[in-house]
Amino acid sequence: ATVSEGAVAAVAAEEAVAEAVEALAEAAEAEEAAASVLAVAAAAARTEAFSITIGKLEIAERMLRRAETLLLPNRRSVWWTGKLNELKLQHTRSILYIHILAGRPAPPILRNAIIQNWNTSIEDTMTHVFHLLRLDSIRFARCLHLYAECVFAIWVLKYSDEKKYYSKYNEAIQNMLNQIAGSQVRLNEMVSTKRAGEEKHASPRPHNLTTGYFEELEQLCNRIKAAVSISSRP
Repeated sequence: ATVSEGAVAAVAAEEAVAEAVEALAEAAEAEEAAASVLAVAAAAARTEAFSITIGKLEIAERMLRRAETLLLPNRRSVWWTGKLNELKLQHTRSILYIHILAGRPAPPILRNAIIQNWNTSIEDTMTHVFHLLRLDSIRFARCLHLYAECVFAIWVLKYSDEKKYYSKYNEAIQNMLNQIAGSQVRLNEMVSTKRAGEEKHASPRPHNLTTGYFEELEQLCNRIKAAVSISSRP
């Protein structure tokens, strides 16, 4: 009787284990189905969010173009023109990072300029800043900061494109890195001139209040140049 009861218990245990295995398998299938549904929903949500964000950025671009049209007759307004260039770089940076987050390649206009070996709008804006701003080191630094982040974003977007275009991206990025290096030299000259003037006239607002930001920006630019240069080697 004892042996019979043990056998029955063993059979019951085997059945219970089999049922547990079956339940786990069904749970795994349900989990995979749920993950698939969530992935589809997430992709749809990302696509919708991308479209909405790009739509907002397109509105911002139209407003910037309108502002630029209004500023064209008054070229002497260096402050406002400098601010406009800063906003244009900020707008471009936002577009580039939105494309990265959405897993998209570079924006078509930028991509075409890189492939055709043309100057990009980002380079043109930074060139304008370089020639326009001679005393406003803070504005120049902000523009350089945004420009460096744009260059890094373009390097990331390179890997979303076809490999046959990598060399084109590398050429464009190298030109941008050279522009960053030149802008760093220019910014250091501006800061030195500003400090010399403050020391000479005993300015009540010493320029060292922003020294920390300039140093952090220098480190950021150097890190981006090092990372992008190393990874762009053939």
